[in-house]
Amino acid sequence: MQMVYWVWIGLAVIYGVFFLWYTNLAGPLKPDEIRAVLEKFAEGGASPARLAMIQRFMEEDDGRQIIMVNLLDVADGEVTVRGETLSGQAAMARYMAHMMPALLKRACHPVLFGPIVSPAMDRVGIEGADDWKAAGLVRYRSRRDLVAIASDPAFKAPHDFKLASLERTLAFPFTPKINLGDPRLILALLFLSIAGVIPRVPT
Repeated sequence: MQMVYWVWIGLAVIYGVFFLWYTNLAGPLKPDEIRAVLEKFAEGGASPARLAMIQRFMEEDDGRQIIMVNLLDVADGEVTVRGETLSGQAAMARYMAHMMPALLKRACHPVLFGPIVSPAMDRVGIEGADDWKAAGLVRYRSRRDLVAIASDPAFKAPHDFKLASLERTLAFPFTPKINLGDPRLILALLFLSIAGVIPRVPT
């Protein structure tokens, strides 16, 4: 067998493992999963209105990945949370120190993040939303992964640091219809390029 075939096989195996890990193959949330998650949120003190919102979010699950949009206005001065006084940026860093491992082990990750460089350039029907300090996009493999992270009791303390760090925030999820930056697409193109330049050397 020529070397190129072994290269193709190796790359295909690597890609297959990544694809299986990165893609939600479990389908939408099941009714028993939804009940269990709602019980966790209720035990954590979620209000009836928040429980109703989370329930609807889970019941409308289509099994696809979602992107969370975050608009952030981090506090400039010091904040006090759980008996600690620290800067807004330090409080946010404490939150992210918990979130990054929790995200990555579920094939979730930040997509984009950066500072806002101008007040809102287009605004219709909303007040008080002109000025933000940072914006970010976070990819979740599925709604199942998002609620699993948020309903974990270990999430409560870090989330308090996030809330304390912010003067304002706005976050909402959407389902991407077009995503040319999807790692599955990028990795497939990369592997095709690698395999394409390997010379066909007979064994």
